[in-house]
Amino acid sequence: MRKILLIMLVLLIPTVFASDVQPIIMMEDSYGSGDTANIYFSVRNEGFKYYEDIGVDIVSPLFEPTSYRIALDPRETIRVRSVEISLPHTSDELVYPINFTATVYPDEDVYLTTKNLIIAESDSDNSVVLRYRSEIIDETKVIVYITIEKLRGGDVTSLTLVNYYDEIKKTIELSEEELNELNDNKYKVVSFSVNIIGMEGYGFPIEFEMSYNQDDNDFILTKNGEIIFAPELVEIVEEDVVVVEEDEDTDVKGPITDKGIFTRGVVRFIIFILLGIIVAIVVQRYIKYRGKKKFIKETIYELKGEEGPVEEKSILDKAKEKFSSVEIPEPSYDHGAIEEYIKLARKKGKTPTEVKKALIEKGWLEDVVDLYLKQSWQ
Repeated sequence: MRKILLIMLVLLIPTVFASDVQPIIMMEDSYGSGDTANIYFSVRNEGFKYYEDIGVDIVSPLFEPTSYRIALDPRETIRVRSVEISLPHTSDELVYPINFTATVYPDEDVYLTTKNLIIAESDSDNSVVLRYRSEIIDETKVIVYITIEKLRGGDVTSLTLVNYYDEIKKTIELSEEELNELNDNKYKVVSFSVNIIGMEGYGFPIEFEMSYNQDDNDFILTKNGEIIFAPELVEIVEEDVVVVEEDEDTDVKGPITDKGIFTRGVVRFIIFILLGIIVAIVVQRYIKYRGKKKFIKETIYELKGEEGPVEEKSILDKAKEKFSSVEIPEPSYDHGAIEEYIKLARKKGKTPTEVKKALIEKGWLEDVVDLYLKQSWQ
């Protein structure tokens, strides 16, 4: 048993103090030409060690590099940044690297995650395309911005944009002034607001259909996607990260918070259990050692034919004797003494046989003892 406990102790101690910081990049495997990319950056502590100072660096040609300083509890994940990017239109596949580094101080252990954002080549023959992005105004409203871009061809003479999602069905028709702006500037931004009160989940789908006339020809372009309206989980203030914790984990597209189930209190509990096991092993070994020592002494005295020293009784043993002993009265014609003794002896847990033996040895007549024993035990 002791060997098993020692093996468990050896295996558990490295586990308790092991640590691994993991930078996590969440995004789609690939995007279409002109799509909107939502990228989420989180840091997870896979181990049981608390980190007070972690430097986080995010670098990519898609956006400005950023740096933060954070702290991580054991088995905890926090969001440090989310990025929404309107990707360019392209006729060739494009690849953009994203490097996400976490440096643990003061040891300066570096953990790196690298992913490539891939933009697939466009297979559309449309000369007018659209892309979209969203902005959270408050807990009740989201603004959807749609950029209509003219890539080539003559003037667009009419354009209607419809979102067919039932709950937020919208129709936008460009006015003559807006069409002129599109033709002159090669792009036009339109927008509409969405009331998100009562909506379930963390987003809603979009089903855009854009119909337009260009060079006396009619075209139809469709685009599907999803608008994420989950509140930002991270607020950046002077290069510090403040995490707003959610009540429960969610499993949805877009922002995901994985709050670790292990806390420093759990780690302390595990360490306390291990210390308890160690103390139990030490006590067990000490008791076994004392037993062996006593056995050896008794064997030596036995071989010599001598009596060993009388061990002094412990305080507990002395107390037991004191409270369990009852003084046996001397024989007399006052039978009240024997009656009182039998009552006290019975309360102390003595048996009738023990009481009878003690009284007879003291000199009381057997007939008298039997009489009062019979009366008391009835």
